[in-house]
Amino acid sequence: MYYNRFIERQLCARADQIVLQAPGLVPHLQEYAQLPATRISLLPNNIDPEFWSPDPASRSPGGSGSALRLISVGTLGQSRGLFVLLEALAILRKRGVPAQLTLVGSSEP
Repeated sequence: MYYNRFIERQLCARADQIVLQAPGLVPHLQEYAQLPATRISLLPNNIDPEFWSPDPASRSPGGSGSALRLISVGTLGQSRGLFVLLEALAILRKRGVPAQLTLVGSSEP
């Protein structure tokens, strides 16, 4: 067993409440640390979707006929929803939407 995982379990067992930023970590802690949902709170990143919603015509340098560009920046791991992103890419492609995905970041230890 990894030493940091041992410490993580011990800290979770002793904490009154665990506050997480990533929704993907909730099921992980419920199973891995055997925490009830009542001891886990979610405080997601606060972003302004209006700021991050560009004009669809300018979504790529090639204009409306170019592929939709998806970019994920951050730690790459199971708890970051990477599998959900890959499933979304597959759904887009099945629907005939040309799309490409760029991943930027390092893996979880």
